Amino acid sequence: MEKSDNDASTDAERQPFVEMEVEEPALTRGGATLIYVSSMIGGSLISLPFAFYQLGLVFGTILLIINGLITINRAWLYLMSKDLIPGKPESMFEIGYYLFGRKSIFFIAAMILIWSAGICLIVTIVLGETWGSLMEDIFSLSEKSSWIGVMIMNKPFWCVFVGIVLAPVIVKKELKEMHFVSIALFVSLVVMCATLIA
Repeated sequence: MEKSDNDASTDAERQPFVEMEVEEPALTRGGATLIYVSSMIGGSLISLPFAFYQLGLVFGTILLIINGLITINRAWLYLMSKDLIPGKPESMFEIGYYLFGRKSIFFIAAMILIWSAGICLIVTIVLGETWGSLMEDIFSLSEKSSWIGVMIMNKPFWCVFVGIVLAPVIVKKELKEMHFVSIALFVSLVVMCATLIA
């Protein structure tokens, strides 16, 4: 069966990817592991209690198990496709480009954007509610307090504050720039767990 002109042009577009040189990784294995572990633990500590509070114990547990099975299957598919594709691609974007062409890059980027936006929303909502109620308890604030007191006990103020603090981290373009952030997150998680145990 002969290839059409369209198939030949598609193969020609993808050919540079197969022949490209493999660059040195931006992070060491230890640094990448630290980023992934810190991201998973940090996100789970904040998002899981909020999710269970909203969904309930039974439904939340069922969804957590389903999500875990989907994650295992997704990781297996990712590693299998990575090993089968010529050129040994290193990212989901490269795998998507080789298998489905240029449009897959935009689809993958949109999925990552939606997931990242959801994580940012959960973090700002949970921290906003937590810090607002914390300020209210520490300083014995109420709706009759001064405008500063009312402001620091409200969730929107702390949501904006968290957004401003996280802005420099969100606009990072390279994964290697996140190395210091992952170390700081990991240290803070260790300190928090030690505080809870003690």
